[in-house]
Amino acid sequence: LAGCAFLARLAGYSNIISHSHEIVSHYGILPKLLINLCVLSSHRVVCVSDAVKNDMLSSLIIKQKHKFIVVHNGIESQKYIPIEKSSKFQILLLGRIMHEKGQWFLLDSLKKMSDQILNQISVKIVGSPPPYRNHLLNELESYIHQLKMDNIVEIAHFLKNPAEIIQMSHICVVPSIMPDPFPTTVLEAMAFGRAVIATNNGGAKEIIKHGETGFLVRPNDTEGLAMIINALVSDVGLIERIGKKAFSFFNDYLTVEMFEKRFMRVISCE
Repeated sequence: LAGCAFLARLAGYSNIISHSHEIVSHYGILPKLLINLCVLSSHRVVCVSDAVKNDMLSSLIIKQKHKFIVVHNGIESQKYIPIEKSSKFQILLLGRIMHEKGQWFLLDSLKKMSDQILNQISVKIVGSPPPYRNHLLNELESYIHQLKMDNIVEIAHFLKNPAEIIQMSHICVVPSIMPDPFPTTVLEAMAFGRAVIATNNGGAKEIIKHGETGFLVRPNDTEGLAMIINALVSDVGLIERIGKKAFSFFNDYLTVEMFEKRFMRVISCE
């Protein structure tokens, strides 16, 4: 991105717009230098969230806040799917299998729950480890076995189209430990009218209003996550109300059509 913006500037382009969708400053000095090159070379920088914008601004040697604009992503809209009756309360976690994505955080939260609650829930972790890190899958399976939760927690491989599995869930959990720029999994759940519990250290907090369109919890706050899940297991009506509000908010703001309108306004300099 930085290299393309720099070359475009050298070529004399008059409206260079960079689109940033990652939080990278914590990786060290090189990403920070690339951020500076990108911003210096661009006329405007579009970020997918305030979390990304603030990360980039914190890395700048020469502050150029006026160049930044936030345009939240959007995805295809879906038909609202009511929660199906099930013998178990279905919890879904979609994401790469890695500590940063919070699978271990969720398991540690489940440890805080009573057997009475655990007997009522079923957890599906859907995803695969990053390339060359297959040991993480073995670690996760071993930890589930160590906690004696084999009958509660199931791991399934990554799905390109998670629609069906989202529809089967009661809630979706996005418990990222690392700051997640703007998690698509939150949008996917909202698109089907599912309540989301997400961590408040990234872009998710910009579209989830706690207690209204979803729930927010601090990273590694096992007590807090366990408390929210406990409350929802005991009140399916609450998650239906939250899910409907999330669905309404999604269709008002987070569809791909709304994203295109916002982005076109940036391109056309409105």
